[in-house]
Amino acid sequence: MKSQRNYLDYKHALKIKNQPLAKIVIVCMLLRNAHNTFYGSQTSVYFNLLPPLFEVWISQGKPGRPIPIDSIFNPLYNDDDDDNDDNNDDDDGNNNDDGT
Repeated sequence: MKSQRNYLDYKHALKIKNQPLAKIVIVCMLLRNAHNTFYGSQTSVYFNLLPPLFEVWISQGKPGRPIPIDSIFNPLYNDDDDDNDDNNDDDDGNNNDDGT
């Protein structure tokens, strides 16, 4: 796992109180499993088994919480709450170039 995730090789950065070590390891394992679904592994070659498709592998997991409606990551998010007009940057509302 270290060979593909260089971040795990920085011993000074992986001190227990400096980084969320458990989360980093879990994310690295998930990324490694996702990599195996795309490219296979020596184990799948040895046993002559194809790894599952990425879509199948993802769908087997526990469903996550839905993305909140007000999140910018939600496909239905609409930023209509912006009352400021970005085209008019003058404080006095005057758009003349001569300052009058």
